[in-house]
Amino acid sequence: MKLKVLTLLTVCLLASWTGYAQNRQREMYGDETREVKMNYVHSLEQACKDAYRQKKLIFVNCHADWAAPCLGMNQFVFSDEEFCRYMDKTFVNLFVDMSSPEGKEIRKEYGVDVFAQYLILNYKGEVIQRIQGGSKLPEFKEMVNLSLNKKTSLAGTRLKYESGKYSKKDLYNYLKALRVAGSDSLFKSLAKEYMAMMEEKEYAQPENWIFAHLHKNRQGAYYRYMVANKPLFIKNVGEKQVNGYLTSLFSSEILSYATGSTEYDAEALNRLHGEMREAALPDTCACEILYNVALLRGERKMHDLLQYLNENGKYLDNHRGIRSLVELNLPQPGMKDAEKQELI
Repeated sequence: MKLKVLTLLTVCLLASWTGYAQNRQREMYGDETREVKMNYVHSLEQACKDAYRQKKLIFVNCHADWAAPCLGMNQFVFSDEEFCRYMDKTFVNLFVDMSSPEGKEIRKEYGVDVFAQYLILNYKGEVIQRIQGGSKLPEFKEMVNLSLNKKTSLAGTRLKYESGKYSKKDLYNYLKALRVAGSDSLFKSLAKEYMAMMEEKEYAQPENWIFAHLHKNRQGAYYRYMVANKPLFIKNVGEKQVNGYLTSLFSSEILSYATGSTEYDAEALNRLHGEMREAALPDTCACEILYNVALLRGERKMHDLLQYLNENGKYLDNHRGIRSLVELNLPQPGMKDAEKQELI
């Protein structure tokens, strides 16, 4: 039965995604299209010649027509007239369809395996900066601008680091460029060196938020400092960001109780909830909803659990897949016929 439900869910999700992609494409290219205004060349050879002659870098739009992030970037970024004027003035812009023969060569040569993705090259075709993933303005423009200065570009900061003669600021700039480039493993490795240089009072500084996701231990100094100084973090990086981070530290453990993967333990669940309260998570956060689901599930109050999900399940909808995972695991051994019918 569960296999059939999972199969049906998969089919529904695929159909939903196909419809989403088609609707997004119609928005992009149909009657409601926002015109893409950047002036592109369409071959790397031509881009290199133009870059040499104009003394500019090359911005490469590695476009995959099937990738929703690429379509979204066309809609929200590359259709912005002011931004496009800036790009035309600052770079030679190259558009490459990654399914074309040249696109396949570029994809292989430059290791483009995630979309959306953008390259910034010099006239020799050497990578100055890589941008992995889409982003709205003005954040995307800030990422692009890293390439314009050796002190902030991926190529420049790498050389500085490899020279062995670098400051704390130089290391930070390298880490920032690595993060924008999607070089996660190297970022995590070198971030340990940078974080060892930090004092506790620096944890809450906005520029250091890029390291928050590396602290996953609720027993660690970073977590304790954040909980004790939560208003300062919220002031510097925003309530949504801070609560989202704290929620992520509880989500896996509390989800295992809510789905029944971990056997119900009232005392352990109560301790976990106490930690959540200490972190001052809002009542509508995913962890709080999952806690109540776990509690009602453990006490085998199926009617109350279904009523609770009907009223509060919407707060899980922003966390892809969690609500479905909870609901698919609601059936329990020994359920009464009336409970089964209500669940159906």
